Amino acid sequence: MNTPKEDWEIRQLFEWLRNEESANQPEFRQVLERAKATARRVEHPLDWRWMAAAIPALLVLVWISLGELSAPTEPTALQAAELEAWESPTDFLLEVEAHRLTASLPEIELGTWTEDVAEAESEESEQ
Repeated sequence: MNTPKEDWEIRQLFEWLRNEESANQPEFRQVLERAKATARRVEHPLDWRWMAAAIPALLVLVWISLGELSAPTEPTALQAAELEAWESPTDFLLEVEAHRLTASLPEIELGTWTEDVAEAESEESEQ
């Protein structure tokens, strides 16, 4: 906690700093006028020349893409036969006999796990 004298000194220092800064700063009206003048001189980033160059290029790209989309080719007999005969490389995973899934439960060996747990518990109790 500061003493009243220290608080007074801090207030004096901040007041001095505020006066020092305001003496070195231009008035707001001057800053605003300068910004307006500069804004008038800055060229707009979307200049008409850029637009004039971009529009034909865009039209050519659209024309090319529409040309490719509008000309579908019919699959040949060979392609159709290949598509018909195709099988997924993982099809064999789906070939499971349904009765195998529900006929028995998997066996879980608890012997080694329970022995490990008992051994860990005995080590903890010894410490």
